[in-house]
Amino acid sequence: MSLPNHLADPALECAASLGADVAHVRIARHDNRGVSMRDGDVENVASDQTTGLSVRVVVDGSWGFAATHDLSQAGALDAAKRAVAMARLTSSEDPVRLADEPAHGTSEWDMPVGRDPIEVPDSEAIALLADWSARVSSASIVNHVDAHAAMGRDTTFFADLAGNRLSQRRYRTSAQ
Repeated sequence: MSLPNHLADPALECAASLGADVAHVRIARHDNRGVSMRDGDVENVASDQTTGLSVRVVVDGSWGFAATHDLSQAGALDAAKRAVAMARLTSSEDPVRLADEPAHGTSEWDMPVGRDPIEVPDSEAIALLADWSARVSSASIVNHVDAHAAMGRDTTFFADLAGNRLSQRRYRTSAQ
């Protein structure tokens, strides 16, 4: 996993220069795949990917948040400016007080899995669902079978003014 400091660092510096006492940047990428069958016939095979960047700040005791799909340095700076503007817009008499949290530095975590579900070929996922469908539909009490498989990989990067640079990759699977 590469750490996107080229986006996080300028956004954090911008937020701090505009008065943020606390600033967090998250960059998340979600890869998703799905296969659907009805009575043993493939209905849908789809995949998509979404990526976004968010900036959360505390300015003078108020939260501000902004997000974007623009993963350029200009997009990151704009999100930081909008987050600070939102914090100023939502200021209140009851300031946010965060608990002290020690810095964790730079760390990466990749969920241990035997196989990345996003890399499983469509033909293999279809074969699995076709087998399930055939076994279930062979029962005399079954009139209809819907089968679905969903797979995902989520990669998240977090950076803050305390110097934390954390990334993680998680995997999701479900079938029904």
